[in-house]
Amino acid sequence: MNRYDIETVFGIESYVETELRQQLRSRLVLHKRTKPGRIRIDYAGDVGGLIDLRSAVAVYGTLSVPTRRPTGLLGHGNFTTLVSKARDVMKRYPAGTFTTLSISASGKETKVIRRIIDSLCDELGLAYEGGQAELAIALTRSSQDEPGWDVSIRLTPRPLSTRSWRVCNMPGAINATVAHVVAQLTNPAPHQHFLNLACGSSTIMIERLRIGLVRSAVGVDIDPAAIDCSAQNLSAGNLGIDARLVCADAVDLPFPNASFDAIVADLPFGMLVARNDDNAVFYPKVLMEAARVAKSQAIFSLIAVDHRSIQQATDSLGKYWRIKQRVPFKLSFKRGYISPSIFVLERSNVEVVGG
Repeated sequence: MNRYDIETVFGIESYVETELRQQLRSRLVLHKRTKPGRIRIDYAGDVGGLIDLRSAVAVYGTLSVPTRRPTGLLGHGNFTTLVSKARDVMKRYPAGTFTTLSISASGKETKVIRRIIDSLCDELGLAYEGGQAELAIALTRSSQDEPGWDVSIRLTPRPLSTRSWRVCNMPGAINATVAHVVAQLTNPAPHQHFLNLACGSSTIMIERLRIGLVRSAVGVDIDPAAIDCSAQNLSAGNLGIDARLVCADAVDLPFPNASFDAIVADLPFGMLVARNDDNAVFYPKVLMEAARVAKSQAIFSLIAVDHRSIQQATDSLGKYWRIKQRVPFKLSFKRGYISPSIFVLERSNVEVVGG
């Protein structure tokens, strides 16, 4: 078996493990998790099953080198193996796909790490790029049980979270791997009428359509620019499923009562997207209108940073919605993190009068 490290968004590791089990089945051995945002596996199959993962940020092939000092990586045998593994990754793609190299390592600016960088660039014909690069390598110390160095080489020229369909972006657009989990939590089924409120660039809707068929799919946003952006991404996704885009307010929807089986939303992050209403006012309005257009037992899977306002809004509308599940996670933001949650709400059978 070969060893791989899977990078994830902090907080959704269990969903990545579920996808790994579903996709790779008996050819997979999952290691015990030792740190957040990282899953180590042993896998005997083709890497195609790994680079098709939808909930993982990135996948790395990992080579453990039994040397106590990083200078050992420059030894003839170890360096030859490292170059061979890097070339194996590069050969899976058309010539010219890989032009730059990045290395993440503690002590990156030391003379030894610099020699490793220069030697790899010379051998592979790549330019060093300190930030984003097509060939990404991570050097980390092995565990105390296995002294040495782990060399992890990303299997793709871009992170898996960088979707090929994303030709248009909007400020505050959610990470696509999180969007995939949000869509999965609606219990996808072909009979569903699916609604994406405040759809933005339609990240969640496209991830849902990539999971499988729906009876209908509608994205709603109050901003015409978002509708245009969504249309571009849907076209680039080549999904083979017609999705309707509607320019409308999430608190005043142009749909009949009880129209949708599954609803999703990435509610505006206060620090990213400005709204006139504060969340304490806006969230109850959204949940009330969603209750009106939701069928009995419908699932509303939404992302929010303001946990208190969501809890208060749900409490005030308890006869319509109950919180079935909450999934906290972390996203890098500027020089730190923000801590949103996915809230999974279930619709009761109490009808909304009027609307």
